[in-house]
Amino acid sequence: MYKLTFTVLLLITGLTFGQEAPKFEKTGGYARFLSIGSNPYVLDLENLKTNPAYAGHYANLFYGDIGSSIVGSPNNGNGQFAGFNLRVNNQITVGAILARKDFMTSSIAQLDPGGVVGIVNGVAGAGSVTALDNNFQALGSYVLNNSWTLGLGLAYASTSSSATPAGGNKSVGSASQLGLNFGAIGKLSDGLDLDVDFSLMMPSASYEAGGGAPKIEASNTYMMINTRAFYKATSKFTYVPVVSFMTSSGTATNAAGVSSDLPSSTNFSVGFGLHYQVGDVMFAGGPALGITSTTTPSTTAAPELSNSTFTFPGWNLGLEWTLTDWLVGRLGYTANTTSWTWENAATATTKNEQTGYAHGNDLRAGFGFKFGKFQLHATIAEQVLFDGLKNIANGSETFGYISAHYEF
Repeated sequence: MYKLTFTVLLLITGLTFGQEAPKFEKTGGYARFLSIGSNPYVLDLENLKTNPAYAGHYANLFYGDIGSSIVGSPNNGNGQFAGFNLRVNNQITVGAILARKDFMTSSIAQLDPGGVVGIVNGVAGAGSVTALDNNFQALGSYVLNNSWTLGLGLAYASTSSSATPAGGNKSVGSASQLGLNFGAIGKLSDGLDLDVDFSLMMPSASYEAGGGAPKIEASNTYMMINTRAFYKATSKFTYVPVVSFMTSSGTATNAAGVSSDLPSSTNFSVGFGLHYQVGDVMFAGGPALGITSTTTPSTTAAPELSNSTFTFPGWNLGLEWTLTDWLVGRLGYTANTTSWTWENAATATTKNEQTGYAHGNDLRAGFGFKFGKFQLHATIAEQVLFDGLKNIANGSETFGYISAHYEF
């Protein structure tokens, strides 16, 4: 496997010299991101969700996801959201995102990733706290000088409900989440650009039964850092190293008023991508290494437990080509090899340990449609590819996920 990885890297590197450098284009969204293999080595509108400094590059734009339709789900259009960016002057761009609880990207627009509402409802009873929804994020960017752009984002969502039975005590259930992110895009030197962002999310939930009963509550804190560089090795070719880090921790208080730590987790990944373009054809991709670790604190019924994974190589590969002036085709591929260690409680003081390997891969396809200032991007439902001519009569879904934007 390692020989194969090294050989592929040498092959791609050899092919890239003499090709055109990647170009920045006001295009994309989650559907494009999926179509080209969830590719972190490509500039895309999707980057705006984690780094608000990109608002300046995607100014005067309405954008959002139409989402996907899940069979049997009452929530059609899973993943829908809407946003806009407006250029105020040559230095300042402002914008906003309104996201539902099924938002697809890990950013401050995503709600309650650790499920604190579910933790409280698991103790207080189903429906005691209303799930968070309709997260509103305000964002903006500022051109500091000709080389650097700074960005700031602030998101907030909350719910509250109460009940007062006749002759009883008033109960109150509430939840909220505050999110904050910072970003910067700039030029370190000639041929070397940097993209860095930091995100902080703090979801919390609580339930008070009244009558002096202890408050049941839970809260989490998430911190994420992403760094990406674009190094133009020659006038035709660019390297794209990527580093990401995430950590989370939290606490919970039960019905007896006893506080305890929630499971904590850490994730670290580093990737090395190659990006080149041959006329109307763009290729980007490379291998990555990922490490995750989750620790569950000890209780009276179980000792401290740890789960971990080590992924290498994790491949993200994407191919995009312009078929006509209004149609773009895309192919993507992801593959990974992961070793894992998992612990579970055997008794209150002892634990079992299991280890193993897992492999995953996924081939994607998609299209981008451009009609003037309007663009629509869609993944192709896998069944369409398998059915072929059968699609004429079977009435199955054509697209898996859809994003769109309009430039004004």
